[in-house]
Amino acid sequence: ASLSAADEPPPSMAAMRQTFSSGKTRSLAWRMQQLKAARDMLKRHRDEWVRAVVEDTLKPECEAVVSDFTTAETDIESLISNLARWARPRAVPTPLSLLPASSRVERQPFGVT
Repeated sequence: ASLSAADEPPPSMAAMRQTFSSGKTRSLAWRMQQLKAARDMLKRHRDEWVRAVVEDTLKPECEAVVSDFTTAETDIESLISNLARWARPRAVPTPLSLLPASSRVERQPFGVT
């Protein structure tokens, strides 16, 4: 069965997959830069963002600010604050059969799904 135009991913999805496949997104510095850019964009376009939420959801402006804008802003700040700690390798127990080796878990980005 062939895909219709409506079933195909948008061109932006292909660009995101290509960027991920290049390995560019693996560095902590790149991910931090993206989070800071998202935070700055959100702050720069606060009024438009809130207006769009109000128009799309028919929420009162104060509710859009509290439940949507502030939540997004807080989530991004939390990611910025914790990313380095979350990305650090974690030591885990090594099976006896593999001693004297050591084991660790290194978290990697999921990519584009």
